[in-house]
Amino acid sequence: MTLLLLLSACAPSPDSGLIPDTADSDGIVDSDPGDTAPEDTADPCPGDDADCIDAASGDCDDANASIYPGAPETCGDAIDQDCDGYAPRCALAADLSSLDADSTLIGAPGEAAGRWVGAADLDGDGAAELLVGAPGAGSDHGFAPGVLYAARGPVAAGETPLSSSPITFTGSADLPGVGQVAAVGSGQVAMLAGKAALLYDLPIGAGAWTAADAQGIVTLDAWPDALRLSDIDLDGVDDLLVGAPEASTAELGSWAGAVYQFAGPLAGELSAANATSVLWGEYGYTGGSSYVGHFMGTDVATGDLDGDGAPDVAIGASGASLTTSSGTVYLYSGGLPAGTVAVADATHAITGESITDPLGDDLALPGDMNGDGYADLVATSRLSWYFGHGTGKVYLFTGPIDVATAAEAAAVFSGEGADDAAGEVADRAPDLNGDGALDLAVGAYGNGGAANIAGRAYVVYGPLASGAWNLADADVVISGADKGAQLGRAIDGAGDLDHDGVDDLLLGGPHTASTPAAWIFYGGR
Repeated sequence: MTLLLLLSACAPSPDSGLIPDTADSDGIVDSDPGDTAPEDTADPCPGDDADCIDAASGDCDDANASIYPGAPETCGDAIDQDCDGYAPRCALAADLSSLDADSTLIGAPGEAAGRWVGAADLDGDGAAELLVGAPGAGSDHGFAPGVLYAARGPVAAGETPLSSSPITFTGSADLPGVGQVAAVGSGQVAMLAGKAALLYDLPIGAGAWTAADAQGIVTLDAWPDALRLSDIDLDGVDDLLVGAPEASTAELGSWAGAVYQFAGPLAGELSAANATSVLWGEYGYTGGSSYVGHFMGTDVATGDLDGDGAPDVAIGASGASLTTSSGTVYLYSGGLPAGTVAVADATHAITGESITDPLGDDLALPGDMNGDGYADLVATSRLSWYFGHGTGKVYLFTGPIDVATAAEAAAVFSGEGADDAAGEVADRAPDLNGDGALDLAVGAYGNGGAANIAGRAYVVYGPLASGAWNLADADVVISGADKGAQLGRAIDGAGDLDHDGVDDLLLGGPHTASTPAAWIFYGGR
């Protein structure tokens, strides 16, 4: 009996599965917790090291055999299994509502908060602020001054009023509509205000900033619609692109449109005369008594499309060509040439399919969307008549660009039905499911699937495949919950807002009847 008890007391613990059993005098085998000295002769793992990977090699939990560099991750468990510093959430569900948002930024009724959204570190603290434009704020039966809110991130779960934002930018009676369009560069933030663009230097601290506080103001003769900040001339300073599609001259006629390029640094009071480059559209005869302008500058975008290391410029003109008004996207390698620029100076031009599919409403040079190693172009036609008026299409043109018409696009994503306006905005997500490929996000604020003009946003996971697709089949569909919400009027691939290693999505909905909002959806694996 005594011998049996001694044998039982020295029985080894269950094998961890990593090291063969070799019992020592403490009765605990291989790397099981508690195996100290003397070590098992066949146990190379010292002490309580459960996986033979020590902290010096990146093991963030020596005692847990399932946690080590490169280990499989289990999403949503708040545990960092692979020791990369992140505990990722699970991937977005295929069918979501605005009510499923991880966080919601709430505006005041009537201020149209969510007309534009973005994310950027304005104050230099290393965390991105959530930017939400409310161009209707302050309205008193006239032009509203408007506000651009900058809410400090990361935003808490649930609802947060935009009125609590520590940084705000406000327009004035003479410079109204702040929050309709904005852009953030490396050293400045810019926003449209009436017929002008206001520029503020970064970093900028907490405060209620007004138009009078701007370090720079660019005033034009027509209301601009598009704005980009980018170091186009590679001198280390942001340059400014402004698109004014309603710009007119006596010679060119109404709505010819124009795009202005201003070289940085941008400070003081500037006008069109200070532009280093000006591209004018044209005004042409379309048959009978019909004339139409180019609407040059419906959108502008920058990015290195040809891979030469210098930013290229893409410009939308939804009223060009002169005989069909089918819209055209013009590409200028290395930016616009100095001086007065002609349409003929474009490196490349892509014409829309027809007058019912005018190309050039929204543009992006997002990088490599199809995984072939070349940068690509995304261009939209939110007024496409594919199913009916205003259905909308999003076109993917893969690089190197060698097509002349939208009909030759590598991939086309069409809206679900009439009046969806799919493609009002479209951009990379950029990587919402953490697979290393860029994703596509598309807004269709007119969609009425959940309620009249409730709006929808779509995510198509990359790499994008060629062919013709309907957005109803997108990997993720997010619907507005309320009538008039207009979810998807604004979209931003906001980067990794919650610091879990996966990018996130910011959506805007400038509700027409009730409370406008911006919604944050966290990506996951």
